Amino acid sequence: ETLRTYWQLAGEEGARRKAIEREVAWLAREQFCFVCSDTVPLACTVAKRAGLPSAVISNLTWDYIYTCLTTSLTPRATENEEEERARYSGMVDEIMEDYGN
Repeated sequence: ETLRTYWQLAGEEGARRKAIEREVAWLAREQFCFVCSDTVPLACTVAKRAGLPSAVISNLTWDYIYTCLTTSLTPRATENEEEERARYSGMVDEIMEDYGN
């Protein structure tokens, strides 16, 4: 369920773009000078786009957890399961990039 929720909030291209734009505008409006998050990957990208330094404080990262969830546990997945894995795998790649910002 968390995969679907993240996809709806920030995985799908349009939702991701809107979330980034909204958060960058909020940071500017509130005049923040630093972004610190508890493992929220998109926060790193938002901070970079806003021209702000950022840090993640956590004992886990979502790319690690989601990678485990997108790995096939059975040798024969249904076509729908394969499509979902492909979509979510791309999202996990973006999460890794977000953490790198």
